[in-house]
Amino acid sequence: MVTSVWVGFDQPKSLGSREFGSSTALPIWMDFIESHLENLPISRSIPPQGLVSIKIDKNSGQRADERTKNSIFEYFLEEYVP
Repeated sequence: MVTSVWVGFDQPKSLGSREFGSSTALPIWMDFIESHLENLPISRSIPPQGLVSIKIDKNSGQRADERTKNSIFEYFLEEYVP
């Protein structure tokens, strides 16, 4: 299902003061998607074989431990894990 919301006129014309297509369309989209979320399948991204996710120190690029405060998850080939 691909759905989008477009708000505006076929010919260039103001929607009104303080009105924009994006800000006007968002509430419509939110109402729509909220009523359809329960029907959407949950997708879990599984990395391809040979690729692993490792928590690393954002500053050093080395493997993070429980004391690391500034860390992120990065993907590595198994043979190149830091």
